[in-house]
Amino acid sequence: MTLYSQHKIGASGWQVWGCWRPRHGCTVGGDFCYIGGYKENSLLVACVDVLGHGEEAYRSLERIQSVIEKGGESLVDIFHNIETTAFHLRGCALFLGKLEKRFLEYILVGNIRAWIINPGDIDCLLGQSGVVGGRRIVPALRRVQLGEQSMLLTCSDGIKRSFFPGNLPRQWWWDDGLAIICSILEEFGIGEDDASIIMGRRW
Repeated sequence: MTLYSQHKIGASGWQVWGCWRPRHGCTVGGDFCYIGGYKENSLLVACVDVLGHGEEAYRSLERIQSVIEKGGESLVDIFHNIETTAFHLRGCALFLGKLEKRFLEYILVGNIRAWIINPGDIDCLLGQSGVVGGRRIVPALRRVQLGEQSMLLTCSDGIKRSFFPGNLPRQWWWDDGLAIICSILEEFGIGEDDASIIMGRRW
């Protein structure tokens, strides 16, 4: 199995891991995780799931990845740049977020799931239907206040719907993040689909 990963530590106290893989039998696919520094000590995170699989999905993903890496003045600007690029390629589902010390700002379109978890509390993040690069979308920019200890989880639809972090093992707060999300990918990943997952922790 071809596995890709990324890890980034932010000055705002966040430590974020991303892990993704193509469907079984392929070396590339349409899923991708991005974690990078952004404005005012925040982190920019993105989970992308391009429609389809294999080489064609990957060619679209390369262009979308380049747009995300260039950044932008705001999440909405970045979203519109992704949308414009995807309009000429394959569309995608998208989670695009900015992690600050006390807040998460995000845009969520399509069948990506995401949660903010505080000790004793879990919020399923609201999204909007559609495909980025399909019919024009007015992105809903949402802002979530975070606690002293917070965790972000996102996953593409290549992770089985039976995965739900409701009964979060306590060691998830301190064990190696990459090992945790790789174990989720192995246990809940759908072999016939690309799959991706992001975990972020601040404590």
